[in-house]
Amino acid sequence: MDGAIDPNTLWILTGPTASGKTALSLEIAARFPVEIVNLDSMQVYRGMDIGTSKASREIRSRVPHHLIDVLDPNESGHIAWWIGEANRAIIDIQKRGRIALLVGGTMLYLKSFLRGMDSGPPPDEDFRSAMEERARVEGAAVLHQELARIDIPAALRIPPGDVRRVIRAFEILKFKSAGAQGTSHWQTPAKRPTHGLWIGLDIPRQELRRRIAETVQKMIREGWLEEVRGLAAADLPWSREAGQAIGYTLLREYAATGGNQEPVIERIIQGTCQFAKRQQTWLRSISELQLLPWEQARDLFLGTTGFPTLQVDQSSL
Repeated sequence: MDGAIDPNTLWILTGPTASGKTALSLEIAARFPVEIVNLDSMQVYRGMDIGTSKASREIRSRVPHHLIDVLDPNESGHIAWWIGEANRAIIDIQKRGRIALLVGGTMLYLKSFLRGMDSGPPPDEDFRSAMEERARVEGAAVLHQELARIDIPAALRIPPGDVRRVIRAFEILKFKSAGAQGTSHWQTPAKRPTHGLWIGLDIPRQELRRRIAETVQKMIREGWLEEVRGLAAADLPWSREAGQAIGYTLLREYAATGGNQEPVIERIIQGTCQFAKRQQTWLRSISELQLLPWEQARDLFLGTTGFPTLQVDQSSL
């Protein structure tokens, strides 16, 4: 985290997809002088609105949001770019005497923001492509087992199913000298501010799966497939980061081939549930956060004193 950032006027609200982050963030913004900084790697992309659960343009006109709709899908919203932009946005918000509220569920971005990025080399796209093909053909478990034979600490730190981080570990090893130990390291965890408003939403897995299924079905009804068709009509290649959007990728394939929609929707639900499970694993690894159920998090945020209250009509949110 940039040393120029004041942790006392930086609040964090994170959690897995469909855990209620957006709804709570808007309640917080209705009471406090808050500006929201997006912590979702897909909401940075223009045109990816329904499937990323972006706040509407009307809401964003009332509550300032940063790092939303700043890239086209063919551009790279990589982690180093996001950290730089987030630092600038937060510092600017704080200079204006307001509270920066970091909201979203991209846990790697959050952990890197709080502790610093790894010390490894820049991405090697050819190497990554080759390793991704190996993961597709041989399976993610095979790659993870191979990593465990070479770098036990990295293998213990990285879940077997997290192909992206397994490949990054191999990528860093590729650049290290033969006698070097380990792959990347995280800096010392940041100290949680005394105000305690660095919160991760903790929700039972079965409840989360129910919410995810309802959310996906709602997105389909609201025109998610049509949104994807519009993006595909632009005929631009998606960046590696944009291409990781689970539902968008599957719906783009469906839009090109047609067929029965229900199996595609079920695959989106299953893929999103698997992603949410990884998010929950990440949450528990970020010791700077206080993990709370939604209701307790709401009580903690809205019960906070010592900040001026904004006169905002909550019904308009």
